[in-house]
Amino acid sequence: MSGLSYEPYRPPAFGSAVPEGGASYRIPSTHPQAVVALTLAVTGLVGVLLTPFTIVSFAAAICSPLAIRTALRARRSIRHDPAAHRGAGLATAALVTGIAGTVLAALLVLAVVAVLAAVVGLVAWVVSALL
Repeated sequence: MSGLSYEPYRPPAFGSAVPEGGASYRIPSTHPQAVVALTLAVTGLVGVLLTPFTIVSFAAAICSPLAIRTALRARRSIRHDPAAHRGAGLATAALVTGIAGTVLAALLVLAVVAVLAAVVGLVAWVVSALL
């Protein structure tokens, strides 16, 4: 066996992106719209949940419908080219959270309208009773 040498297998260095054979490949990054959608969805949901304590949360309720739109665009883009981006789970979580925030915001608006109608009705009843 002269001329033949044995070289033991060495695993690639940590974090190297060179597979067997020397060809390189690109690791897909998380889709930026998925991250933005999840941020908007969480902001909208937290804002709606904090409405009894703050008035600014009505503005935060606008974030939930924007999160739905952004999450749908991110999911479509990821599904169209899965090799370019990952993050379908983030986009789905943003979609679900955005829908929950939108539903809660709609219920909150209905509750505010009902309370205002009740107050106006009570005031009208008191004024009519006094006259």
